Amino acid sequence: MVLGCRRGRGGFAGLLLGSNGIACAGQAACPVVVVPCAEPPVHDPYGQVVLGLNSAAPDPSTTYFAFREAARRGARLQAVVAYAWPGRTFTTADAIATAAHEKTANAHEVTALTSAHLRPYAERFPEVEIEQVSAPGDAAGHLVAASQAADLNVIGRHRKRPLSPRLGSVTNAVLLHTGCPVAVVPLEEDAVPAAA
Repeated sequence: MVLGCRRGRGGFAGLLLGSNGIACAGQAACPVVVVPCAEPPVHDPYGQVVLGLNSAAPDPSTTYFAFREAARRGARLQAVVAYAWPGRTFTTADAIATAAHEKTANAHEVTALTSAHLRPYAERFPEVEIEQVSAPGDAAGHLVAASQAADLNVIGRHRKRPLSPRLGSVTNAVLLHTGCPVAVVPLEEDAVPAAA
């Protein structure tokens, strides 16, 4: 399903998605591609698809969708993963050194988990060039920034849980502030790629 966004008004020019778009992205049984209004409306392709990954629980259907789109477009795939970094105030050299060590350890762990998750898809789509980006902090901010030089941003939707919104905070923020079309993919366990 493909939807367009209305242009924001007044002080809310960055808020692109209306209630119908949010409802469809949160409830549709198929992937929903939301296309923001842009000036100019058409530009040359960047040759890049961005995949937003949760390294703790990466979703096969979202990853497969992103690789398939990159292969169809002849584009490279940029896999973006954010990791936590303590936001404490450090006052001693030992505390600063400990924080730097934690940040490095988190980065290595996230990179290893991401590489392991992407490996079978890279084998299934050997023509797709892959770039991994692991960065501390705000996942939505990193994905919105990456969207400024991408043709498509691919993100997953929350699994259905009682009393839980269908769109998580990251997905919602990316939809509201993206610089390129966003594909919101329902999470399905049976979407692991078939053997080549």
